[in-house]
Amino acid sequence: MKFNADNGVYDAVFTYDATITEPTILFKSTEYFYPNGQRVVMFNGEGMSLKANQYQIVQRANFVNDLEIHITDDALHGQDLEVLVLPQN
Repeated sequence: MKFNADNGVYDAVFTYDATITEPTILFKSTEYFYPNGQRVVMFNGEGMSLKANQYQIVQRANFVNDLEIHITDDALHGQDLEVLVLPQN
């Protein structure tokens, strides 16, 4: 996991386990780095962008700094997935 405080880019890699039913949760500082929102991009272990039907990003209602990542394609089981969180201008 890497975070660049100069440009607000958050880069994390995790191994997807389809047997775990809870989402992956990322903490990001809305106040300091994402006041205008964020764009989330995901890649598989080969560096290919995931398709929109392979994952869902949910902004948690009661936790403004948390993003839930729901992988919806069980074919990604066991793969390292990369998530980039980029600030909107």
